[in-house]
Amino acid sequence: MEQVWYFDFNEQDPSFEKEKIKYNGTHLEIPSYETMHAGYSRSYNHFDEHETGIVTLISGDNTYSIVADYSRAAFVEKYHTLTYSGIKDTSRGDYMKTMSDQGMQKPFNRRKWFQRSFFQVTYLLLVDVYSQLEAGIDHAIAWQVRRYVNSYPQTDIGKVSPKTSSSWASHSEQAQEAIKNAKDPNFVREFNKSEQHCKHFEDMHDSMDHTDTSVTYPLGQPITVFSGEMVNSPMYYLGLAAGHSTFHYDQDKNVLQIFLQTFSHGRQYSDVKFPGPYPTGVYVSPVSEGPEYAIDVDKDGRTDGMLLLDQPGGMGPFSRRMPADFTLWSRPRDEVCDSKWEDSSFWKDIDIANAELGANSIFEYLVQAKHVLKGVIGGMPCANIWMRSDYGRGTNAFGINEIGVWIHALGEIPDHKTKEMGLAKFWDSWECFYRNKDPALCSED
Repeated sequence: MEQVWYFDFNEQDPSFEKEKIKYNGTHLEIPSYETMHAGYSRSYNHFDEHETGIVTLISGDNTYSIVADYSRAAFVEKYHTLTYSGIKDTSRGDYMKTMSDQGMQKPFNRRKWFQRSFFQVTYLLLVDVYSQLEAGIDHAIAWQVRRYVNSYPQTDIGKVSPKTSSSWASHSEQAQEAIKNAKDPNFVREFNKSEQHCKHFEDMHDSMDHTDTSVTYPLGQPITVFSGEMVNSPMYYLGLAAGHSTFHYDQDKNVLQIFLQTFSHGRQYSDVKFPGPYPTGVYVSPVSEGPEYAIDVDKDGRTDGMLLLDQPGGMGPFSRRMPADFTLWSRPRDEVCDSKWEDSSFWKDIDIANAELGANSIFEYLVQAKHVLKGVIGGMPCANIWMRSDYGRGTNAFGINEIGVWIHALGEIPDHKTKEMGLAKFWDSWECFYRNKDPALCSED
């Protein structure tokens, strides 16, 4: 997989303090937890899938991660697809919309929804979520990426750039075109798809730095990256990738570009009734040339600590007694969001650093800490903008993907920012920003 971000710091939300961008020739300091917009271009060559669009994101420190072992910083991102070349599978999103429309004929029972959701989330945390992570990352490839990054010659720093890499240059041009499309009031999107991603930047040799208010990234040299990708509608899959990225800053234009290449990419279609247009699996490629980077096709680099040879039994009779409600994202926020969770302590209590002190993972911790788990479940309907799908209201529901991406975001954003970022209104603000519309139009319920 390849991707380029194109950040024009001259065109950012008024809340973004661009004067805090600091450049010293070798590193770039970026303010933390401030809204940023970028054009992007991404290709999954193994799927013959390519797209462009706008990504809205925040950058921040990230010492603890459930995806990366040596994380130092992270992006939390929401992508909005504008152009798309690939198989447009809308079957699940359309099915969910039909089920939601039918469910809207009945009033929403918040108590029953919460009761079922609590059982469902507990079951998924114990059985499914962590096994998804394990199944999606080839750790042999990940260590090859780290080896490549850690042994990168000092004399090669700065040699890979938009001017020297044809792939980077091509993606850069398309990412800039995406920004033009976002500004064009007559442009019609090819595929109304949004995605929630995380990017975890590792640092094993002190090339990065962070404070409570900023992250400093090295320029011109590869950084190990782990990527998590969640698509809830119209398709329904989790993607996990390992690779490296290179930052390039043009001081004259005040433009930052990032070029990402991944060498292990897993995609899992999470609903067995909708297997998706491409095979579920992990796709790998050599990180570099040479025998030390050769791939042994007979060896699987994934761990198997969570492997189950037999299919889990499912939620059993409980799910028949309390059938799923598909209307959560079709209803107004004030109908599904209980205000008591907006002021609950769980926003600060769900912290990976604290969880690791008493449990093997954030998921195990949540099962043990019932008050936090209740807050996680009750708080999700309040995050209607972050969880909203571009494919339309009612086209996704409350399943393993939604639960996974929500817990992941809550656990990895520092506790003093969790509530602010989780309930933020800016995640869908790209269209109002680029087309000079009232921002309130893009944050309406």
